[in-house]
Amino acid sequence: MTVRLFEKPRDVPIFRPSTSDSLSKIFGVSTCLNDLTYVRVAKLDKEILGGYQMRREADTEFVIDRVRVTSIAQGKGLGGWLLGHALGLAEAKGGRRVSINDDLNVEFYLKHRFVINDEGHLRLELTPE
Repeated sequence: MTVRLFEKPRDVPIFRPSTSDSLSKIFGVSTCLNDLTYVRVAKLDKEILGGYQMRREADTEFVIDRVRVTSIAQGKGLGGWLLGHALGLAEAKGGRRVSINDDLNVEFYLKHRFVINDEGHLRLELTPE
């Protein structure tokens, strides 16, 4: 399947995954996703270009386990678009702190306002408006 190019990341809609979506394409073949409550995928022309996996750790704390983008969509801002969506979802569900459990993209998260706390974890404090 050929995916049409997108001009802006916001041109790629983000959805809850459906039962027919092959999540192993973006999250890896060994990924076991039992709870899809906070999993989202970015699709264009029915093709998954990226996604994120997040979980609620406590009433006001969420953990992002991964943000992934397929190779065809890398370098076009889609990862940042997905991360922003995850933060918006966490905040909408009462989240006030988001931690990262993803050692592969430390620079990516630092670029998007996360900081390394005293314990060496990437965190972002959400401030409701």
